[in-house]
This record gives sequence, C-alpha cells and structure tokens, in this order.
Amino acid sequence: MPDVTDFLDDLRSGTVPNGGFIKATGAHDEHPKHSAPRWGEQWVMALLRAAEQSRLWPRMAIIITYDEGGGFWDHVPPPRADSYGRGTRLPAMTISPWARRGYVDHHISDTASILALIAARFGLKPLRKRDAEAYNMIEGFDFAQKARSPSFG
Repeated sequence: MPDVTDFLDDLRSGTVPNGGFIKATGAHDEHPKHSAPRWGEQWVMALLRAAEQSRLWPRMAIIITYDEGGGFWDHVPPPRADSYGRGTRLPAMTISPWARRGYVDHHISDTASILALIAARFGLKPLRKRDAEAYNMIEGFDFAQKARSPSFG
C-alpha cells in the first residue's frame, strides 16, 4: 500500500496518481494520546511545501480535512444526511493554484463532497448515491484564472 514516502517520491518524479488520499497516523494525527497539534501541522506543511515545489503543482487541488474533533465547540447539532448521518461539523481547507483566494464556502458538505468535486470537475459519473447528492465544492475554484504560483516557500 502506498504511503507518504511514496507520495513524496512520486512528487519528485512527477508521477503522482490523478487522485489519492493521505491519512495522518501516529505522531502526525493530532490525537491527544500520542500527538500534538503542532506535530500534525508541521507534517502537513512539509507535504504542502513538497507539493508546491513539484512541477505538478499547476495541476493540483489539495483538500485538508479531519475525521472528528469532538464537536464540543459547535453551537448547532449536525444535519442528518442519511443513516450514517454527517457527524460533527469539521473544518476543511482547499489548497490549489486554482482555489479562490479568501473564499469561505458556507454550503453543507462532507467527505463525499471530495468525490463529488472530482466527478464535477472531470465530468465523471458519481460512484454512489451519497456522492451523487453531495455538494461538489466547485464554487471554491476559479479555473478561468491563471494558476497561482506556490506561496508556502
């Protein structure tokens, strides 16, 4: 199974797959038992810097999200999508040379929205009912603009 080392090697060689997911584990997952927020943040920044330094940067969209956060900060109960529910509201960030600068999206989305974005951008059929009905996050992008240069340095 590919891991972060494979991703970094693929960035250097210019052979990153058209789609993929990276999951933080251990000291990078920001769970209090064995991690700290700064360790996870440093790990994410290292991955972002590597992505931006790659010749593939002009073709990338990176979505950063979390699997849970406790939800104790939230002032409203989560909306119910289906038998799985949506769970607590979570932050998500889009990093891309095509992302709208400073854009805040107030639509209801979930992890299936990532699949919906891929399908919407490339004219693909949804995989399942859940991603077919998910908000596709396409409003956060401007594909008519010139791709912005890397900014993390």
